[in-house]
Amino acid sequence: MATADKRRNCAGFTLIEVLIATTLLGVMMLLLFGSLRIGVTSWDSGEDTMARAGRLFLVENFLRNHIGSALPLVEMEQVGGVAVSLRGGEDWLEYVSTMPPQIRKGGLYRFRLYVAGNGRHNDLKVAMRPYVANPNALLNRAAEAAEPIEDVVLLENLDRIKFSYHRGNTPIAASFQSTWVPEWQQSQLPQAIQVQIEPEHEKPWPTLVIALRTQR
Repeated sequence: MATADKRRNCAGFTLIEVLIATTLLGVMMLLLFGSLRIGVTSWDSGEDTMARAGRLFLVENFLRNHIGSALPLVEMEQVGGVAVSLRGGEDWLEYVSTMPPQIRKGGLYRFRLYVAGNGRHNDLKVAMRPYVANPNALLNRAAEAAEPIEDVVLLENLDRIKFSYHRGNTPIAASFQSTWVPEWQQSQLPQAIQVQIEPEHEKPWPTLVIALRTQR
């Protein structure tokens, strides 16, 4: 009889043991969920970094290749005189380049990079219009009548963009600020174009210096 009672008393756990086990389980679950939350945050941060790097690569690759291929076309102004087909200010740039033959059968197009408001945000857009050098020329009437392509958003949520234009034959470097001007209306192409981009809530992108191919 005493042996049976002793066995009954030894079976199971005491209240203190249950409390200790529950506490240890809670600590383990807390550590597990904390590690999981850190892992998810690191994953999201890594995805954001990859997305930012991919967006930076695509935008800079487009700007470098497309602006770099701007053509030094001289066109007649309606008021007389001549003007180069590349013009620009601090937040806009207009130039003439070729369109790939896969799009609208290719040809010469006038491209314009500009900042457009989108609610509380700003977007960098590119407008594409068939190039018309002289509206009075018969050869340009077909291009003038061609349907323009809808403006394309190149970069969303833009805080600031700044174009600068390199003049003269001095070395191209961002440190020589005296050689960069905020606008370009001259009758020849600049030696290079500098682009500074600052997206919203992000660090400024590295300064992009584009040497025009016709000036190399």
